[in-house]
Amino acid sequence: MRVGDLRVLPMVVWPAVMPAVTAGLRLTFGFTFLGLIIAEMFAGSSGLGQQLLRNVALARMEYIAGEIVLIVVLALVPFLLLTWIERRINDRFGSRSAPRGSRS
Repeated sequence: MRVGDLRVLPMVVWPAVMPAVTAGLRLTFGFTFLGLIIAEMFAGSSGLGQQLLRNVALARMEYIAGEIVLIVVLALVPFLLLTWIERRINDRFGSRSAPRGSRS
């Protein structure tokens, strides 16, 4: 029995790659958000990064703490959502990684 290429994609390929794709999305979100804040600090004329840098220069601790809390909340909500999606995908399709302790 031969399976056509169009049937292989949804039956084999997509379930095999979905756990890795969702993990990659979660990880790249963190790096992208960090890069955005750093870029705003040094290249932007406005934004959270620029405000944070300005308040550090002026030593306004209450503003610095508030902005850090805001940045954490802004990063935490999408991170938790992506983590939840990743768990759902792993529960449905299963993680394709090697078991712990095994050598490849």
